[in-house]
Amino acid sequence: MASGWISLISLLIAVSAVGLTLWQNVLQRRAAQAQVFLHMLDQFKSVEVFNGSVSLIRVAPYDSLDAFEAGETQDTQEQIHYLVDFLNDLARLVWSGYLSRQVVWDLYFMHYRIAHEKLLPWWLEGQRRRSYPQKFIAFEEMCLRVADITPQAMDAYDSKQYPRHYRNQRRSSVTGA
Repeated sequence: MASGWISLISLLIAVSAVGLTLWQNVLQRRAAQAQVFLHMLDQFKSVEVFNGSVSLIRVAPYDSLDAFEAGETQDTQEQIHYLVDFLNDLARLVWSGYLSRQVVWDLYFMHYRIAHEKLLPWWLEGQRRRSYPQKFIAFEEMCLRVADITPQAMDAYDSKQYPRHYRNQRRSSVTGA
């Protein structure tokens, strides 16, 4: 009888240890996601990302990488390449689960939308022709997803999000929190 109780207690301890280990893994993943998010925010404030954003907005319409390189300064080309590389890294972090797509879209939605309008497909095709066929695949996927969102879908999302935001703002101003 005593050995049955000892076995039961041992089993409970083992199950508890497994549960604690799983919970620790969840907490470690959340900590890693928070670190990635903080790093992303630091990059968001960087001069390189800002310059790349400005260059992307200002770039004239082109239909080939060769025309782009002939028409834009080396500085502008490098700034746009840096921005696309950064946006590709963010998209890969979304793919691997370190960041949620919505978190990235909250900060970079318009970057992906403008990049889709101004750089796809000619810029990517030129880059891939020169290096490797899968270059910037995550960036391309994110641009295509952003481009597929209709204005009606954006309005529907905003109508659900903003009331919650204003309700939270009102509650915090009333409570002083």
